Amino acid sequence: MTFDQTIKNWNEKLKPYHSLIGMLIFFVLSLIAVYKFIVRPADLSVVIDKREVNFPNTINDRVKNAYQFVSDSIHSAAVKNDVASVYNYLVNTNSFWALTLKNESDHTIKSIRLRVSNVNAINSFGVSSPYLLTEETNALLKRLSFQEGSGIVYLDKIEELPRNASITIYLWGKMPSLTLDENVFVTYEGGEGRLAKETVVTGFKAYLVDYIYEILVMMLLIFILVYRQVVKRKEDVAS
Repeated sequence: MTFDQTIKNWNEKLKPYHSLIGMLIFFVLSLIAVYKFIVRPADLSVVIDKREVNFPNTINDRVKNAYQFVSDSIHSAAVKNDVASVYNYLVNTNSFWALTLKNESDHTIKSIRLRVSNVNAINSFGVSSPYLLTEETNALLKRLSFQEGSGIVYLDKIEELPRNASITIYLWGKMPSLTLDENVFVTYEGGEGRLAKETVVTGFKAYLVDYIYEILVMMLLIFILVYRQVVKRKEDVAS
């Protein structure tokens, strides 16, 4: 028996099951698509926490009065500079942002760079991570810079971030907006960061989200059972 004849014989034997095989392939591809485009997270996720800092007008007025009094009364240049720095910090800080970069992949991500544009003023930075040592945190903090002329906060660079590790960068200043891919850009060797979104669903949608795999498997089993019964009836009728 030649190879072509063998293939033809197998094709004849599997002919009643062509639809079943096609449906199985469809379900497998559907599961892969669901995992790849919906379930599987980005290699590097970006979580943005925005908070507005609004001091009451009464506090602002008192701070201004205290600043004016100290400026007029104190003759020490060093003290005046300290007071001016504190005053400017309070006046120019209306936003507090926390940018968390988390490695969601199963490998180490290298050469991570952060760029935030449309920043009016930056008064201070902060960095924290359970992964970094104190000296590493201080070294990373020195790599954060703000170019007042271009209004860009720039981080160059996080050398590597192991899997499941995260780093949070804090910014205090005047930032009218903070949106990934609009004025927050995170890149790394081989890709770019994606915004980690939390979607809350209720009712029937929530049921579908929670049990999507169970529903797909149940549909597949029902289809196989029904299809098998149909094939069996045809075989009984033919015999």
